[in-house]
Amino acid sequence: MDGRYTNIEMNFANDHLQKCSMSCEQKTEYSHVGELCTQPGFEPQSTSGRESLYRRTMVVFISLWIITLIILGAVLSVSFLPGSGLQNEMTDLQRMTSSSILEIQARLEDKNKQLETKNRENSNLIQERSGLQIQLKEIQMKTSSNISGLQVQLEDKNKQLETKNRENSNLIQEKSGLQNQLKELQMRTSNNISGLQVQLEDKNKQLETKNRENSNLIQERSGLQIQLKEIQMKTLSNISGLQVQLEDKNKQLETKNRENSNLIQEKSGLQNQLKELQMRTSNNISGLQVQLEDKNKQLEIKNRVISKLILQKFDLQNEVRELQTIAEDGFAKWTNKQGIVRQEVWKWIRKAAANVILDPRTAHRNLTVSEDGKQVTFSGGLLPDSPLRFSNWYGIQGKESFSSGRHYYEVQVGTRGCFSVGFVKESVEKMKYTVTSESGFLMFILEKNVYKVSTTPPTSLSLNEPPNNVGVYVDYDKGQVSFYNVGTRSHIYSFTGYNFSEKLYPAVNSCNSMTSGPLIISPVSHTA
Repeated sequence: MDGRYTNIEMNFANDHLQKCSMSCEQKTEYSHVGELCTQPGFEPQSTSGRESLYRRTMVVFISLWIITLIILGAVLSVSFLPGSGLQNEMTDLQRMTSSSILEIQARLEDKNKQLETKNRENSNLIQERSGLQIQLKEIQMKTSSNISGLQVQLEDKNKQLETKNRENSNLIQEKSGLQNQLKELQMRTSNNISGLQVQLEDKNKQLETKNRENSNLIQERSGLQIQLKEIQMKTLSNISGLQVQLEDKNKQLETKNRENSNLIQEKSGLQNQLKELQMRTSNNISGLQVQLEDKNKQLEIKNRVISKLILQKFDLQNEVRELQTIAEDGFAKWTNKQGIVRQEVWKWIRKAAANVILDPRTAHRNLTVSEDGKQVTFSGGLLPDSPLRFSNWYGIQGKESFSSGRHYYEVQVGTRGCFSVGFVKESVEKMKYTVTSESGFLMFILEKNVYKVSTTPPTSLSLNEPPNNVGVYVDYDKGQVSFYNVGTRSHIYSFTGYNFSEKLYPAVNSCNSMTSGPLIISPVSHTA
């Protein structure tokens, strides 16, 4: 009903304009400017009469519009009077709603808010367009050209108004269809009444929005007509820039309208989802709750593990600080009169264990090296001569050298009566037999039942208990090489105060005894 009266209003206005246009075309001596019949240099005499007629027409249209709204409200109130049975069914539907439906409703509300935001943005664009129109009025006193551009805009507004009328007609048809669907559903089942009611209300809101837009377009057209009347007697130039801005604002307004249409479609999709969720059940909620509880249990377990790791970290940090203190103060402070090394110091030393593998290329010609490079034996056979071999010393060095840090390895010597273990410098002369620290040998030696170290001159040692397994330790950066009886965890001797500047190689000497068995590089246990 309201759409029909809107069309009557438009037809009346357009008919009035067409009559004026026909009158102008019949009188060839008149010019057609701004929808008025004017004669060059002559002011139309019927302008006040037309304005009076226009005001009376607008009063009639507004009255018809108010009557239309009253009738529409009455129809809607009658259409939505619920019976007692329908109220009961509506109550049942409200009880059946689940958390999923509430979520969709929240999303619907969010889309409505977005739509309101878009409408506010449209209002801002309309205000900006009004500002441009005011600028056009200010320029009226300066320039007087390109009036045809405003006429094109006026025609464009008329087209837009016709488009809006067609959209209103479509909305009225859709609303009528929804009302018919609502009546049919009331005769069958009332499962989805709330959804159709929401859609109907939404269509009503859209219709009101379109009507407001039509009213704005009518006001804009009236403003453009007034501008054309005022500009006819004056000059106009350089308005193309403002026209571009006005067209840009119109494009922005069209973009916002398209965005509004997209939001309406999204809201419709959400309504469909709401209907589908109403037909389904919320059986999966319990499953998700079980999963959540399981994740919480896993999180508690992880937190307990993290707490244990944090405690272990603190223990390790305390141990590292203690061992750093030990390393800085030296070993003398941490051994008693019998030479026993404290347990924590002993663990710290053995943590520097290196994987020592003997290099057969450096072995004396009479030595035999196992395939894994962990054992060496005096065999009496002659290997090919090489400048890499020790010639007068029945020794062999390791493959890997050390030029920084701490390193430790152990050699099983057993009860043999002759051996040497320790380190040699890279520059040691292998063709000579001078085993001293000055010549590059830092060794612990058993020779002719006498224990000694390769100082310059050699230093004899008196041991309380002969070692079966000798530990060899180097701290390259501190210039220290030490020897230990692994079985008794006691300190034997330390070379200290050296400033190493070249690589150090692990080295052992099995002596020329075929009955003593092999020297064995033993694996190091970090827990002992």
